[in-house]
Amino acid sequence: MKFNHAKFLGLAALLLTVTAFGQAKTTAEPKLVLDSAGHDFGKVNENAEIAHTFKFKNEGTAELIIKNVSPACGCTASSFTKQLAPGQEGEITLTVKTAGMMGKTERYADVISNDPAAPFQKLWLYFEVVKSASATTEKGSPMEKTVLDFSMKNIDGQETALAAYKGKVLLLVNVASKCGYTPQYEGLQALYAKYKDQGLVVLGFPANNFGAQEPGSNEEIKQFCTLKYNVSFPLFAKISVKGDDIHPLYKFLTTQPQFGGDIKWNFGKFLVDRDGKVLARFESADKPEGEKMTQAVEQALKH
Repeated sequence: MKFNHAKFLGLAALLLTVTAFGQAKTTAEPKLVLDSAGHDFGKVNENAEIAHTFKFKNEGTAELIIKNVSPACGCTASSFTKQLAPGQEGEITLTVKTAGMMGKTERYADVISNDPAAPFQKLWLYFEVVKSASATTEKGSPMEKTVLDFSMKNIDGQETALAAYKGKVLLLVNVASKCGYTPQYEGLQALYAKYKDQGLVVLGFPANNFGAQEPGSNEEIKQFCTLKYNVSFPLFAKISVKGDDIHPLYKFLTTQPQFGGDIKWNFGKFLVDRDGKVLARFESADKPEGEKMTQAVEQALKH
């Protein structure tokens, strides 16, 4: 029988292809990559509740499953993404109540996943608990109150300490969904996207104080912002920014010696430095992407 060399080579190539395909199928694996494995809150008041959201991504080729987030004593995992397709990003929020703690402290949580290379990964929270009445600066003088001393519910109803944003430059905005300035959401999102890697965080505070232009529920507000303007910066639960029921944060902001005065309308803005001190105030007509605000943000990010 005559040996068919060409036929043999063809069959061999086909066999190699099938084998390689089978191996590729069996070696598809998830890969959990954390944006950061630790967060330092700095000084926080006793009896405070602090929270931080860690971001992660599935950089593998198979579905990533977070089986559990197991925190140490005094720490809770208030929410976390449980399943991610390849390339998708997720979040894990850890919350700590500082009651009964004092001094430099740390807490951690184990992230348990189906990542075969790293099935157990730790997330760390670092902070120093100080007595509210005796908190002092490095020079020994009473500690000045800042934006970071306040705690409030986010748009999903979870209590969030603004101390979680220590080290970030903040832009606080009272927002509304049915206002002539509502398209500023687009500019705010663009500003956040451009500078977030340098440390800028935009914080949106829905309020119905002006013309009843924020009538919806928190869930409706979140859906509107996400679907219409692709908002990804943090949003908080609806509050009052003026009047007898003004939220303590906005009472603090509007009584600042240099930047005080009632909020005049929707989309008023306060720029806050990395230590929680107010740097500048902008009114509704000041566009987030305008030169005036952009220069102020860039200057704040240098420090």
